[in-house]
Amino acid sequence: MSTASAVAYEAVIGLEVHVQLKTNTKMFCGCRNEYGGEPNTHLCPVCLGLPGALPVPNQEAIRKTILTGLMLECEIAPRCKFDRKNYFYADMPKNYQISQYDQPLCLRGGVKLYTLAFPKDVQKDPQANANKVIGLTRIHLEEDVAKSAHYETQSGIDFNRAGTPLMEIVSEADLSTPEEAFAYLSALKQILVYGGVSDADMEKGQMRCDVNVSVRPVGQKEYGTKVEVKNVNSISAVRRALRYEIDRQTENYQAGGIQKQETRRWDDPKGQTTIMRVKEQAHDYRYFPEPDILPLRTDKGLLAAAQADLPELPEAKKTRLAAAYGISDYQASVLASDVALSHYYEKAAALAKNKASVANYIINETLALVSDVADIPVPP
Repeated sequence: MSTASAVAYEAVIGLEVHVQLKTNTKMFCGCRNEYGGEPNTHLCPVCLGLPGALPVPNQEAIRKTILTGLMLECEIAPRCKFDRKNYFYADMPKNYQISQYDQPLCLRGGVKLYTLAFPKDVQKDPQANANKVIGLTRIHLEEDVAKSAHYETQSGIDFNRAGTPLMEIVSEADLSTPEEAFAYLSALKQILVYGGVSDADMEKGQMRCDVNVSVRPVGQKEYGTKVEVKNVNSISAVRRALRYEIDRQTENYQAGGIQKQETRRWDDPKGQTTIMRVKEQAHDYRYFPEPDILPLRTDKGLLAAAQADLPELPEAKKTRLAAAYGISDYQASVLASDVALSHYYEKAAALAKNKASVANYIINETLALVSDVADIPVPP
């Protein structure tokens, strides 16, 4: 980083996380919601946007969005509606997306950071123990778009993904460092998996992240000019992209440059962002209420159904494991960090006299050899 200026800068970061929900069918039709199927085999007039096709909301997707809101301590709207978000793009055959605008399902709430969610190289840093809560603005439900693939001389499009239930979780600009963004995404993914709402596999596109970042002189209250970074496909890549972009913006300001509001793409092999487009003004999506879908009342059974499925969350499980099995807080934290690992431990510990020894063996021996509980060859 340039040292031409004595002014110190700080980052302001907000994340928009798109999560594909774990349902049998798509958001507004009966087509299968399946990853990896033969291209363009799970489609119908509704998800292709053909004239006269009418959408019918997926009740399971709505319930799982409400469940996510409950797990993140959001306020669940008693009444909400779907809207049309109008734009033209090749992967959106209707030329609009059914989404939610001014009346989303969930408002506010937050994600609590914890030490083990941070990258391993900073977990001993006192700042990684702050238990900071990152506020949420909203969680809304929409349909995913089709998947485009670009080749040397042609492009292809797969409509299997079009219409998949997609939940968007929008954070407040409460994040300050790339490491906090890493911890936020890790903690959020853990909760989503615990609740069974999504597998949140970023390699499969089930969890995708757009990064909003700006820098400003330390002590300044006003935000700097925001840059949006797209195409970030892993939690570690979010950290790398933020490191690069914070350095780039800081050096630009220190050199006397002016930062424009723009959208950039993260190129992971090159380790840099590249410009996609400059935003001179906000895009007008011409939102209006979706005329083919009635407003939803969550207080007519949907909220109660989601409340009945609330799981034991990681923080509560950690406390219970420590008390029930006489293990340390650290051991309980590691075991509770993965829902499958915690189940494996409890089955093994139930058969053992020394519960702490089982925890110690799993954490220090077993996890040194495998990264996925499913790969452990020894049954509990």
